[in-house]
Amino acid sequence: GFQGLSSLVSVTLPTDLESIDDETFDGCLALKAINLAYLPKLRRVGARAFRGCSSLAQAEIPAGVESIGDECFSGDRSFNEATIPDSVITIGRDIFAGCESITRLRTPFLGKNDQEPEGCSYFFSKEDATLGKACLREITIARGKSLAPSAFEDYRELVSATLPTGLEEVGDKAFFGCSSLSNVSLGVGTHRIG
Repeated sequence: GFQGLSSLVSVTLPTDLESIDDETFDGCLALKAINLAYLPKLRRVGARAFRGCSSLAQAEIPAGVESIGDECFSGDRSFNEATIPDSVITIGRDIFAGCESITRLRTPFLGKNDQEPEGCSYFFSKEDATLGKACLREITIARGKSLAPSAFEDYRELVSATLPTGLEEVGDKAFFGCSSLSNVSLGVGTHRIG
């Protein structure tokens, strides 16, 4: 791969690419942007694929991707916005650990998959969730039957949360301590709020 190429600023990938393997761009400090949107066959983005790309502000993940590996974008301090497409089936742990600038996140679910809901700290690191709690302002969740207890506990900068249609249950203390939260959109079908 391209691990550790600290002067790599941009890269153009072949349109028939199916997988970006583990650690492919790990430590590419100067990488500013990567356009994955034009890769219709891409199905997998591996673990730590873009870890430590501290100049990377965003990466548009195309529809069709099914798997995103652990720590995929961890340490990308400039990363400010992420959209995970609805095609994704599994998301690795700590994909945004150390992403101290991320303010907006759109995800199909919170956790490894939509059958095992977790709190938002699953994405930001359970060991040090303070970064996510200090910067995330807007979240949209596309699908899922339940929101885990304490899912956004103490996310004090969170202003807006859009929850999926078909969400049946909001867990206890899901938004406890979210002192800036001014807008929550619940989809049709919610039967229990904890």
